[in-house]
This record gives sequence, structure tokens and C-alpha cells, in this order.
Amino acid sequence: MTISLEEFGLSKYESSAYLALIYKGTISASDLAYYSGIPRTKIYSVLLKLEKKRLVIISRSKPLMCTAIGPENAFNSIIQKQMHKVNAMNAVISDLKEINLNNKNKTVAEKIYHHVNIVDNFLKIKLLFDNAKSSIKIMLDRNGMNILSKCKQQLITSMKKNINIQIIVPPQSIGTKQFKIIPDGIKIHMADALQNCFIFDNSELLLIDNEIKTSVIFHYDVILNVNMLKLFTNLWTNSYEANNLYDVTPNQAQEIYKMILLIQNSLTYILKNSLSNNMSINLIPFLEQNNIFVFDKKFYDVLNAINLVLHITCVGHIQFDYTTKNITLESKINNALIPWTIMLNEYLHKHGYTTKIFHKLDNMNKIHIKIIDVHENKKDHDLYFNLDHNY
Repeated sequence: MTISLEEFGLSKYESSAYLALIYKGTISASDLAYYSGIPRTKIYSVLLKLEKKRLVIISRSKPLMCTAIGPENAFNSIIQKQMHKVNAMNAVISDLKEINLNNKNKTVAEKIYHHVNIVDNFLKIKLLFDNAKSSIKIMLDRNGMNILSKCKQQLITSMKKNINIQIIVPPQSIGTKQFKIIPDGIKIHMADALQNCFIFDNSELLLIDNEIKTSVIFHYDVILNVNMLKLFTNLWTNSYEANNLYDVTPNQAQEIYKMILLIQNSLTYILKNSLSNNMSINLIPFLEQNNIFVFDKKFYDVLNAINLVLHITCVGHIQFDYTTKNITLESKINNALIPWTIMLNEYLHKHGYTTKIFHKLDNMNKIHIKIIDVHENKKDHDLYFNLDHNY
């Protein structure tokens, strides 16, 4: 389980110390340094900061003992303060809405936007595609994919005009017929979007609501444009590239996406514990608890899944050399390979193979897993899970 206390203003060391106290109860300062991974030279200054923030109680006896104040009491005042801020912000928004309604010129407003019946959506989208000059940004939910699937020719024409096209699709659509209609060469990311939105040249917006079967086109509404562009950019930056998933099934795509989210959400814990435990932290049982069963897969399928994950998350790849029994994982992002190295190494061990991991101490962008032995009961099966397939 990954818990972040940064939203409450705690530093990394303060967060680690408080979490260790929550798990261990009342312990000495030296024990706290051990369990939290904080250097002994820093543990006392960290405790004093936590005491000042009213998150721990420190005894004045020797040895110095410390106890965490319960979360419901420790963070209540911070939460209340944030709630007051949110309420104040909502009040400001309400006031601004009222001012806007009282001063809006109806004639100008009608020029800014107009409603479109859902039946006419495709005709309006086609016109917007035809008029686009430089960029098209699209984010969709599952229902929005139905509309996009009718726009294949418009997408192809826009590509020929060298228009930059970016599409955010829901993870559930990966591998479906609708997804495969998107022409090859268009940049695709997968994320859970809450709004069906087409943005043309950063100036015209088409917002589609499938529930009430209507849509609205906004022309040069500066404030809305900026907000929707920020929303799109943030979603795009924090989502995963999906262009390499054309050939996977929807079930495979869902599993890969779920695996990525689980690993990323636990990445801090994995990195912290993997280095101190020689890359052995029982990652496969963790995935199995979340209904991802890596152990039952064939070796080739595991390699293929990890290869896709590396492409998606860190511009990386994996290679297997049958002759040397050497597996190489490469990435352009430091430390991104660690969880997938752990998972593959555990998979090999659980299937009866002895391995050794090689990497440079100052560079984790390239890691080798060398298969150096096979248990006696596996030798008659040609490395059992098809290691003779040159990946």
C-alpha cells in the first residue's frame, strides 16, 4: 500500500517517520530510524518537526520514546482549513457566475456558442475537421468512441494536411474495432476522460454529452479554450501512450493497463525496498492479489507484455538471446526498469531457474538478467516455457 502525506505538508522523511510510528506504535528514536530508513543523524530533527506539527508525542526520558498521534486527530485541523479554503473558492465562483450572468450580452453570447442536435454531430464534426489548419486534440469516453469511429476519412485527410492530431481514448476501448479504426501514425494515449471534447486549432471546441444527446460548439471562447486545453494537456502528460497496442486483445490491454497502474501507484515502495533486498520483494503475489496472474503465463507472453509496458511507460524495450540465455531490459528513464526486472526475475525463480542480475551501479537504464542454471526437474523440458523461442 502506498500512502503519500505530501498533501498535508510533510517532507519525505517526516512522512516515513510518521508512517513507521503508525505501524509500530511507541518505539525508541533509534528503532524509528531503523524502521523508517531515515539516517540516525537526522531522526531527532525529524521528530522535533513532527512534534511541532502536533503529529507525534516525544517522551523526555532516556531512551527517548516517540508515539504517533492518531490520524483522525493529527490531520483534522489541516483538513478543516482546506475545507474552508474550498468553500471560500466556491463562494467566489458563485459570485463570478452571478456577475457574468448579469452583464452578458445576449447577442454576443449567441455568437460564442450554439447547440447541436446529436443527429447533426457528424456533419458538424466533418466541417470542423475540414476547416482545421494546424492541430486537432480529442479526448473521449467509451460512448465518444462511437462518434470517432465514423471519422476515419476525416482523420486520414487531416494527416495528409500535416495537422498534428492527438487522441486520448478510454482504456476499455483498446483492442476494439473502434480503436483499430484510428489510422496508423496518429498519436494515441489512454486515460479515463470525463468529457467528450474535440479541440480544433486551439480555438474551437465541440463538447458532446451522450446522456442528454446534445452537443455544444464554442467559437473563440478564450476562457473555456484555456481551461479545456489545460485539462487536455494535463491528461495527456499523465497518461500512457497506446500506439503499440493495436494488435492486443481488449482483455490483454486491460490487464497491461491495470498492471501499469498498480506498479506506478506502488513505485515508491518498490524502489525503496528493491535496492535493499537485492530486487526481491514478492511482486508477483502482489499482482495476483489484484487478479493479474503472471506465473501462469508462458515465457514468451510475459516477455511480450513487459515489452509493451516498457514501450508505453519509458520508451524502452526487452530482448532475449537464446544462445546466451541473457535477457536485456533497456529504458530512457532511470529506475523505470526496476519493477519489471523484479517481476521477470521472480517469474523465472518460481519456474525453477537460477538467475543473476547485472547492471552498472550508476546507471539503471540497462539491466541484464542472466539465466545461469535450471533445476534438475526442468532440464528435460527444454527450459519448459519455450525459452528456445528467440524473442
